[in-house]
Amino acid sequence: MGDGSTFDIETLPRLQAILDGLGPGQAVSLPYKDCYRLFGIDNALAGRVANFARGHRCIVIWHAAGPTFRRLPPTADAPALLSHDGSAGQLGRNGGETLPAMLTYPVLLADIGGTYSRFAVLAAPRTSPSPIWKVVTAEFPTPVAAIRTYLDRVDVARPRAAFLAVAGRVDGPVARLTNAPWRFDLGEIGAALDLDAVRLVNDYVPTAAALAILDETDPTDLVPIGPATARALSAEVDAGSAQESAAKQGLRAVPDCNAIGNGSSRGPRLVLGPGTGLGAAALIPAGDRLLIQTSEAGHVGFGPCTMDDGLPWSDFMATEGRLAAETLLSGPGLLRLARALAAARGVAANWHTPPEVLEAARGDPVASEAVRQFARLLGRFAGDLALVFAATGGVYLAGGIAPRIVEILRSEAFCTTFEDKAPFSEVMRAIPRLVITRPEPAIDGLAALLRAQDRFLFPGQDWRA
Repeated sequence: MGDGSTFDIETLPRLQAILDGLGPGQAVSLPYKDCYRLFGIDNALAGRVANFARGHRCIVIWHAAGPTFRRLPPTADAPALLSHDGSAGQLGRNGGETLPAMLTYPVLLADIGGTYSRFAVLAAPRTSPSPIWKVVTAEFPTPVAAIRTYLDRVDVARPRAAFLAVAGRVDGPVARLTNAPWRFDLGEIGAALDLDAVRLVNDYVPTAAALAILDETDPTDLVPIGPATARALSAEVDAGSAQESAAKQGLRAVPDCNAIGNGSSRGPRLVLGPGTGLGAAALIPAGDRLLIQTSEAGHVGFGPCTMDDGLPWSDFMATEGRLAAETLLSGPGLLRLARALAAARGVAANWHTPPEVLEAARGDPVASEAVRQFARLLGRFAGDLALVFAATGGVYLAGGIAPRIVEILRSEAFCTTFEDKAPFSEVMRAIPRLVITRPEPAIDGLAALLRAQDRFLFPGQDWRA
């Protein structure tokens, strides 16, 4: 056993007895099949294994076949969690609170999009994020420059770790924004900011996580545009004394993350949002946990579904080439719709930004038609994704556009195309539909992911010093 021999271990008490029986420097290896069975399979696995090892004065070294537990000498410092190559990364240094997956408080929270970036700091698990600092992404050459400016200008706790949500594909230690030139190298960011750890996820991971904490009976969180959820209908909301006290003071209470994902009987939930691009993710019950499935749904092909829907599709294809969903279902897409409709009617298009189109839609017939068509196409696309993910738990619209067009989203323009999915029209009519009205749900979603890491399963990339 002292040479790192591998055993088939059936129970945690058996593993505990083996570790307690090791002499200083002795080791035992655990096959991945037993590791997964004993500790579960998700992004917090390494943290749970490390915490278990620390309780028995062992370090963990990860190998291709599974983790190896090595007993420390009696006089050794608190054990470290070792990486795959055996290099140490001390947990909880400088007195910080250590998360199961190695993020040390205070944690920098960042929601980074192609147009705006938002930053806050979560000082400790049972606190709320600091006030959000929002900047134009293009005003900074790199994410490190933006973060340094934030930390220099704003009076917040100096972070020991960073949790970054970015509007781009995250499938390796280096990622890029889809609609802006920022590049994210986790190692470079961690070293430049002297951090213990950096975690990177797609921006719709925390947006999906936020669905677990948003209050469906509070119009400042969510506004229904279709059938209500069972919770909203029954209004079985246990506010609790902390939330009542917070409401009296005009504050948001810290969510009880112990309740997240416990035996939820509702089906998968879908969140999508037109912004600079078009993001989407699903929140899927997985036993007593919640799985977040990200997607690149904004880049699927898009086109007409009826003989004549009043849109100049050939003109779109001539100017844009391949049409993706976000070509039209985004802020820039709304502007394209308005300009194309103006050109088709031979009138001037005096709008230069999506907000100008939304404002003009109150009185200008072309802008109004553009918004109606936008809602119609969004309903069609949201309904298609609801079918793909079997989103019987609800469809939630995020982003800056949906809260400004709630009445149109409640109208036939959105509802008809959402529900027109024969032979499943009856199913579609029963799916709850809501608009997220909380201003910055992704920052609160990041905080929820940190507070209840053992309840969420989600894809991402980690780096540690």
